[in-house]
Amino acid sequence: MIYYLIAFIYGVTMGSFYNVIAYRILKNEGKKIITGRSYCPSCNTQLKTKDLVPLFSYLSLNGKCRYCESKIPSINFYFELITGIIFVLTYKLYRSNLLTALIIVSLLLIQVNVLYRDLKIK
Repeated sequence: MIYYLIAFIYGVTMGSFYNVIAYRILKNEGKKIITGRSYCPSCNTQLKTKDLVPLFSYLSLNGKCRYCESKIPSINFYFELITGIIFVLTYKLYRSNLLTALIIVSLLLIQVNVLYRDLKIK
């Protein structure tokens, strides 16, 4: 049971990271795609650690930025949640080849996230 919880926590954390990657790819942020600090796209305030806890930060802030109160897209919350669930299912189904399965799932999730955001922008 503990392994499912670990898989879920790892999944929501990765889902949060995939959200950042997708957003930054579409904004053409270059080297900042992986290394840059998270910030609010509305007020450009650099986010603190307490603002970056997957799922819980969104819920505790009622889906708004702590600093400017602009709305955080709900897709961020749902994508983190779905990614956590997918990681649990991946762990359950592919324990023997877990690393390979997680790499494939991760790449697919990033592509889906970028595609969704790209279609929403257009």
